[in-house]
Formats: sequence, structure tokens, C-alpha cells
Amino acid sequence: MLETRLIIPAGRICSKRNIKISRSIRLRLYLLNRKSWYRSNESSNCPKAIQKAKKYFTGVIIAGKMHGAGSKEPVMNRAIAKELIEAGADILLVPAVGTVPWIHRRSAH
Repeated sequence: MLETRLIIPAGRICSKRNIKISRSIRLRLYLLNRKSWYRSNESSNCPKAIQKAKKYFTGVIIAGKMHGAGSKEPVMNRAIAKELIEAGADILLVPAVGTVPWIHRRSAH
């Protein structure tokens, strides 16, 4: 998606309909990437999306943010990890050490 896109296509949104389709085609993993790369962690709806996915999807929920394009904040830290885990994420999506700012050996444990 380009940074100028304001509307996210319906098939890329964590909706009840999409979750049920995922379940009907027997997907076992559901990946939730923070809503928009240029949105702040605070304004992201990822915890709500995780809770919605947990309600309608019985497989594994993966959640996180791959990179911080357009953002000046960490894509992952202990507080963000705690928020996603408390919302119900089974696995955290975390960039590899050294691939984005704020993800380095000291912060990776």
C-alpha cells in the first residue's frame, strides 16, 4: 500500500466477515499487522482486532508491526508486547534484530 492510501480494501481489514471466511477455508494462522504503517502505536486498533479475531477464529493469532515507516516510535518494546499478549495474541510479529531502528540485541530479550 502506498502511504497516500486512505481507504484500506475490505479484504485486508480484520472484520467478522473476513475472519469467518478465513475459518471456512481452514486457515490455521491469522496475521494482524498494525493498521497503518504511518499510524502511532497508541492510535492503532490492533488490540481490538486481536480480541475480535479471538472471538471468531480458533487458530493461532499472530500480531505486531513489521516496520515503522513514517513513524518515529518503536515497532516493538515491552509495553507493546504486553499490550498485544494481554489482548490475546499467540505469537508476536517482530522484525529481525538489526533490520529496523529500535530492534537491536539489547532490546531483543
